[in-house]
Amino acid sequence: MSSSSSSIQGKDNTITNVSAVPETHDGSEPVRDISGDVIEDGLRRGLKGRQFVIIALGSIIGPGCFYGLGYGIYEAGPLGLLIGFSVVGMYEGAGNVN
Repeated sequence: MSSSSSSIQGKDNTITNVSAVPETHDGSEPVRDISGDVIEDGLRRGLKGRQFVIIALGSIIGPGCFYGLGYGIYEAGPLGLLIGFSVVGMYEGAGNVN
């Protein structure tokens, strides 16, 4: 795989080497990923059974959260919803400070 490189001088007199790699691969040389490992097999599409189970569990748990929380939101009313949303927002905001 051939690549061309050139140097670019910035405003602060730094020199940056830039290399251009073609986006297509003709198959004559092995392709390397970012870590330097050679990729020979290419990508495979498909899902394993374990992944189907995880998708199924997620599709059951997600709507269950909405329906389960619905009654609590109904009982709390608008003020309870606002207070709850504020408490969770402050908790998450404090967690993102670090």
